[in-house]
Amino acid sequence: IAAAARYWRQGGMAWVVASGVGIAAAVIFKHPGIACALPAALLISGRRPLLALPLLAVSAALPLLMVVGYFWWHGAMTPFLDCQFLHLLSQHGVVNDQHPKPLTFRIEELWQRTYKLLSAYPALLWPAVFGSLVCLLRPTRFRLAALLWMVTDVALIAVQRFYYEHYYIQLFPSAVLVGVVGGGWLLQWEPSRPRPVA
Repeated sequence: IAAAARYWRQGGMAWVVASGVGIAAAVIFKHPGIACALPAALLISGRRPLLALPLLAVSAALPLLMVVGYFWWHGAMTPFLDCQFLHLLSQHGVVNDQHPKPLTFRIEELWQRTYKLLSAYPALLWPAVFGSLVCLLRPTRFRLAALLWMVTDVALIAVQRFYYEHYYIQLFPSAVLVGVVGGGWLLQWEPSRPRPVA
């Protein structure tokens, strides 16, 4: 995200490559790391998108293909796919869900579990709520990217259908960024000038 923001502000295709490699690293570390792909693409699309977006996609795909190629070369493709994808899809009820729940129930459950867990961290929760309002009411490309990152993180927690505390670690970077955007907008305001932050 930082590399994508740097490219959006000042250019430099090396930052697009760095962003793509960072996305790949996040996915390799943990699947929900893919959440950073959408805000990175939103930022990078703000400058020479026809060139930068394909470069971002290639930069993200190559490291992932290298990992897949390693397992294929060593004859471990089937266990790799089972461990990394097929088993997870079944475990989290994405496929073969024996007891599907209505969407309204799942949204309410997500809200209750998320609020219960994050309310233990008021210094994270309330700045993120305020920052979200700033992002929505005073949008810029950067603010929308920050908000999109946080929303995508929450959505990927919901997709997993489990609400373990350690899952919410994923949410901390994006929530902190949204909170900082809100705090910066508030603290750097001068009555005679527009709020310039992000």
